[in-house]
Order: sequence, then structure tokens, then C-alpha cells
Amino acid sequence: MGMLRGIAVSSGIARGTAIVLACADRAAGTLRRIEASQVEAEIARFEAALDKTERDLLALKRSVQERIGSRESDIFTAQALVLRDPSIKQKVGAVVRDLPANSDLEAAFARIREHLKPGGLLIFDHWYGPAVLTDRPAPRIKTFENDEVKIIRIAMPTLLVNDNLVDVRYDLTIVEKLSARCSQVVENHRMRYLFWPEIESLLSRHGLNQVEFREWLSDRAPDQSSWNTFVAATAQPEAL
Repeated sequence: MGMLRGIAVSSGIARGTAIVLACADRAAGTLRRIEASQVEAEIARFEAALDKTERDLLALKRSVQERIGSRESDIFTAQALVLRDPSIKQKVGAVVRDLPANSDLEAAFARIREHLKPGGLLIFDHWYGPAVLTDRPAPRIKTFENDEVKIIRIAMPTLLVNDNLVDVRYDLTIVEKLSARCSQVVENHRMRYLFWPEIESLLSRHGLNQVEFREWLSDRAPDQSSWNTFVAATAQPEAL
């Protein structure tokens, strides 16, 4: 039996079914990955779950109101309103859509090739796999400040080595110096790192010819120390 710790929202003891929700950061449950073709269906499933949860909460409100009173039942009105917060759909939709699987790469390169004329130039930068696995992502703290504000950024990476992914959680603390007011922002970013053989294969399958493959902002050939690299490629002439 495992123990999950959290923040109590009321005193006392409750008994019932515990449901563990997986998330990108410190997931307690299993994060299920989907293909790009399944994204819209998954979002529709999430929205249907929101609707059902709202109906259940309002039914529970009516039951509590009849058995205990209106004052005690008002908490369920507030919870139902939270479900209608647009930011919930926006954030969940962003997480569902931001799953850089192989199919996503294939779809992206296919779409790029559709819009390139023969000889058209494609340039993109990326994290380079050999460097990511040699100099592995580690927590980093950066501070930015001027006369008015101080920003502290903490980056906490999680390496998903079997998926060629790095999940990075950014915690930003913003301090306004004149008022001493402090606010916090949390963001999660998912990065796909690439290896040259898969890049070469993507270019070949989508009618692109390599022009350059170098370390970003230098003229060096990439090696295990090159975290950031870029590729330049041109679209092949259309077949007659």
C-alpha cells in the first residue's frame, strides 16, 4: 500500500475511493501517450468528462441541500464553476497536443515540404541527443533583475530517456522591488531531442536535401558537447 501526501482542505477523516491523476510533473500515475491522430478525440473525451463531473457536482449539491442545508451545499457550486474556467480547457488541451511522438515529426515535415517550392530552404534548430545524454539536464537557477523587478527562474528537468524527451518545469518568482509584492508562475515545457540518423531519415523521406548540419552559433561540427545544433536543407525538385 502506498501513501500519497497532500494539503488538507478541511479537518476530519474521509473514507472513499482514491483516484490518482497522472500529470507531466512528478506523475504518481502512468502518463498515457497518444498518437497525433488521437488528439482531437482525446480532447473531446476530456470535455465530456468535464460535463459529467459538473452534472455530478450539481446533483450532489441538491442532495446535500435537501439533507443538510443550503449553506453546506454551496461548496459544490464553487467547484462546478471551477470546471467552467476557460484556462482548464486551454491548459489541458496544450498538454494533450504537445506530445512530440514520431508521428508528430512525420506530420510536421510533411506539412513543411508541402509549402516549400523546389529549392526552397528549411532551417531548424534542436537539442542534440548525444549531448543531452552526455551532459544530462540538471536543475538550474537563474536570476534577472533591474531597478524595478527581480526574477528568479528555477528549471527542474526530467529526462525521459526511452522517449527522447525532456520535461522541464520552470518556477518563476517575480519580486517587485518598490512594493515588495511577490508573484509566482509555473510553466511546463516538453522538448524532443534528436539524433543525426533520424534527422537524415526524416529529410530523405520528405524530399529534402541536407545543406548544413552544425553546432548552433558556431562553425563547429556537432559532437557530444553540442547541446544546440541546427540543420539547413533544401526541397528537392519535383519528379517529372
